[in-house]
Amino acid sequence: MRPRIIPGFQISKGELVHIIEFNKNSKRYIGDPLNTLRIFNQFDCDEISIVDVDAWKNGINFGLLEKISEEIFLPLSYGGGIKDINEASKIIGLGFEKIIFNDTIFSNINLIEEFAENFGSQAVVLKVNVVKSQNIYKIYDHKNDLILDENLELFLKKLNNIKASEISVIVTNLDGSFSGPDLFFINYVKKIIDKHFIYSGGISKETDFKDCFKAGANAVISNNFFIMKKKNGGIIFSNPKDVKRQTDDRV
Repeated sequence: MRPRIIPGFQISKGELVHIIEFNKNSKRYIGDPLNTLRIFNQFDCDEISIVDVDAWKNGINFGLLEKISEEIFLPLSYGGGIKDINEASKIIGLGFEKIIFNDTIFSNINLIEEFAENFGSQAVVLKVNVVKSQNIYKIYDHKNDLILDENLELFLKKLNNIKASEISVIVTNLDGSFSGPDLFFINYVKKIIDKHFIYSGGISKETDFKDCFKAGANAVISNNFFIMKKKNGGIIFSNPKDVKRQTDDRV
C-alpha cells in the first residue's frame, strides 16, 4: 500500500472545529462540516478522518454521519463516543469504512475484538494520544486530561496483539502547532509496531509529509494543514494533490 495523505476533521456539537494541542479552551469554529466536506469531496484525498471530540459525553451525532456518508464519496473513518457494538455497527452500516478506537483501548478491549470479528481487522484503527514531556513520551488520556504512568513501548507492543489494521498515534504537543513533525518519534514507533502506522502532529509544509514517510509512517493525518497555513491563521482550504506532487516521486 502506498503512503496515504489524510485530511482530518474534528467535530463538536455538529460543528467543524479547530483545536490546538488538545487544549479545549483553544476550540475555534471553522464552519459547517457538511459544506466543508463537500469541498474536500472534489479534492484528491486518499481518505477522510472524522473525530467527534465531544461524542463521549454528548453521544454520537448519527444524523450528521448519515448526511456525510450520503454525500461524500471518499473512504471515511470515524472515531468518538462509541460505547457498544451496536453503535459501531450502525456507523459501518451508514457507509463508513473504518472505526477509530481511542478510549476503548483502555476501557473495553472486548468491544474492539467483537467488532473485528464481525467486520474484519481492516475496519479497525487503534488511536493513541501521546504527549512529550522532558524528552519522554507518555500516553495522554484526553477524556480525563491525565498523563498515564504506563510504559509507551510496552503499551504499543500490546496493541500489536489486537486485531486491527492500523495504529494511529498523535503527538498532542504538536497538534495544530505548525512546528514540524517529530521524525525521531516516527522512527521509534515504527520499530515497535508491525501494523500500518498513521502519524499526526506538527505538519507545517508540504515536504513534511514526505519526511514522515521516509521516517517510517505509512500514512499521515493532519487536522490543520488542509484548512489553514499557519497557527491561528485564516481558513484556507488546500487540496492534498499539491502534497502528492511532493511525495509521488515517492520515498
